[in-house]
Amino acid sequence: MYLGCEMPAALLATEGRDVDYKAIEQEQSVINERIAQASSSSASQDAAVHSLTLECNAGTVHVRGDGHELDSRSCVCTMRISWPGALPLQTAVICVCCSSPIYVTPSQFTVESLGRDAVELPFHLFSDGSGLVPHSMVIDIAASYITSDGTSGCSSRTMPAPLLMFASPSAPSKTGEISITIGLNKPPPQLPLIFKDICMAQDSATVAANALGLQFPCGDIVSIVTSKTGERIRILAPRFDACMCAIQLLHTRLQTTSHVFSFADPIPLPLYFEIIDVHWAARKMLLSTTALLAEASAQ
Repeated sequence: MYLGCEMPAALLATEGRDVDYKAIEQEQSVINERIAQASSSSASQDAAVHSLTLECNAGTVHVRGDGHELDSRSCVCTMRISWPGALPLQTAVICVCCSSPIYVTPSQFTVESLGRDAVELPFHLFSDGSGLVPHSMVIDIAASYITSDGTSGCSSRTMPAPLLMFASPSAPSKTGEISITIGLNKPPPQLPLIFKDICMAQDSATVAANALGLQFPCGDIVSIVTSKTGERIRILAPRFDACMCAIQLLHTRLQTTSHVFSFADPIPLPLYFEIIDVHWAARKMLLSTTALLAEASAQ
């Protein structure tokens, strides 16, 4: 009898037995292996289910010069990056790029042990006023990463670049060498609602509801005119590539309004082949100049 209670027979049978440390070590090894497998499975599941979260916000565009052609512009953007998985990443490498005449610095970031807490990465956009018409007005962000179990992955995002980095507000023109008419499935919204950033940088007294002018660093002025009664938008510019920039802007900014674009005008093949001829002539000039320099250096 023990304090009025009888001790269990199993306890009495093992009370004087020695501790089997080898069995304890084997059991602990099995437990550790199961924990490692569970952690690896969780990391692999994170890589299969989750993707890197990328967000980017652009700041105010600062202009040095007269605000029109051949001026210098800069803007500070902030990128927020996080990993929604249960286990943090080993490392993540993020690259940022933009087409000429806009440049990015720094263009690459490395983040260690990235988890659910967002990390802010600032980068600068700048233009030296090279006078080029941009062929793309977006910022491309790509990230490659390695999870905690060594699984690699990638993620990317494209965001519109600040329009004031590429263009300035200007008075629209009624004429242009190139004219393109865009047909829509419904009436277009007023231009100040589509181009709020440009209209905010312009005198409110000169902003029209159906006419807007954009001046690129090369000096070309693109005029965008919407029909007051129909479902059309007309674009006027001295060059075809400047018109294409305006079409790209309109298409990007009207995607959320369910507008469908159609073009009744024929494809401007003469302009296309003219650009090819100019490009080919520039390549021939480059080859001849390179050969001339090589000959001069040999002498």
